[in-house]
Amino acid sequence: MSISNFWKLPGHVSPPKVEKKTGGGCYGLYELCIEDARLKPPWVRDGNILLPARVNSKGQGTAEVSLKERKGQVPLYSSEEGKWFLDPDRLVNSVIYEDYFPKKTPLLAKLPFPYFIVPGWVKNRLYFLLHLMHRRRKKKSFPQWPIDKSVDYLRWLYMKSIALKSCGKIPYIHFWPGGSEMAVTVTHDVETADGIKNIELFREIERKYDIKSSWSVVSHKYNPNIGKLKELKKEGCEIISHAYNHDGKLAFLGEKAMRERITCSTQRLKELDVKGFRAPMLQRNKRFFEVLQDYFSYDSSVPDTETAPLVRSTSGCSTVFPFFIGKMVELPLTVPQDQTLIHGMHLSNAEMFEVWKQKISWIRRLNGIAVIDVHPDTYISGNMDKLRVYEKLLKHVSSVKGAFNETPSAIADWWRSRDMSSIKKKGKEYKIIGDSRAKIAYFR
Repeated sequence: MSISNFWKLPGHVSPPKVEKKTGGGCYGLYELCIEDARLKPPWVRDGNILLPARVNSKGQGTAEVSLKERKGQVPLYSSEEGKWFLDPDRLVNSVIYEDYFPKKTPLLAKLPFPYFIVPGWVKNRLYFLLHLMHRRRKKKSFPQWPIDKSVDYLRWLYMKSIALKSCGKIPYIHFWPGGSEMAVTVTHDVETADGIKNIELFREIERKYDIKSSWSVVSHKYNPNIGKLKELKKEGCEIISHAYNHDGKLAFLGEKAMRERITCSTQRLKELDVKGFRAPMLQRNKRFFEVLQDYFSYDSSVPDTETAPLVRSTSGCSTVFPFFIGKMVELPLTVPQDQTLIHGMHLSNAEMFEVWKQKISWIRRLNGIAVIDVHPDTYISGNMDKLRVYEKLLKHVSSVKGAFNETPSAIADWWRSRDMSSIKKKGKEYKIIGDSRAKIAYFR
């Protein structure tokens, strides 16, 4: 996916000049060095930005933005010359599709038994210890957590490079219907039968704030209670597939076994009009996604940034915007999961809420999407203590003005419709061809 198509630029807007010198060799982790204040948006004033990249040529020239490493600096963009020394599309795509991540099968997928038979208290203790070891070992890790700015900065810099060249404002299709400032969707991964029993506890809170949530259910690990799920559908909620049995092995099976499990799962949930998927433990790879898009119109298994050493270490797409994986819309999981904060970091309720609040504020600043995932299982958030902080989160979310608050399928449908829309110039005026809800915005 090109950055130009992400912004939905009109055809007459020329892309910036690029010297294509990325690719080849191993990934290195670089720090972005920005020497021109004009090339720093307000949300990049503080802190550093890390970026994994494969660079097979150091390039020559003076650049206001460069990639810094121990051996020196690699020029990235020069406003004076009006060009990129490295291809921004390739840099961005290598991150959002997680090409930088080691292609290894995680330990849990290799176990001769399903991990869920391990008692919850043992898993929680192991989860915490691995997080502790990971934090002590890794001083610099990518993506940065809880906010990673790399991809969204590169996309911003791409538009800035066009604006500097044209000396004017650049039209694009706003990210959300009617010019909404952000999108919000509330999801729940139901890992156990215990979580099914707790659904009503969450819905009582959600009804207060007019939240239509989505529920990811496992088809064959427990009785998903189709009758109860149909009641949720009548309320406007959505049901998502959370795979066959939540053993963490699905993404690493052979294609035939993979398809058999997905087919069995979708058949059991066929009365519920399931359109989306979330992988157990967010286990994923390219081969799995190639199969998955034959069954679902959208997925929500890729975090923007996640620290989960029990399954994948740090990983993520580093953007707070949807994107396409083949013909499937990916809605990245952009708000830190409750399980990570509770059992991985042992945060208090006040600390959890502060992490959530700051991340949602950041997402709104960029006009991105807040995908929230809170587990209804008793050992995670399905208890009175954590329900209190969950209600505090929903109260905050409902107070955010200008938010497009919808189910995942509605948001995925919008993103697909936006992608099919375009901007046409007629004389001095711009007009959108496509979805009537789409609005023109301007980058300055």
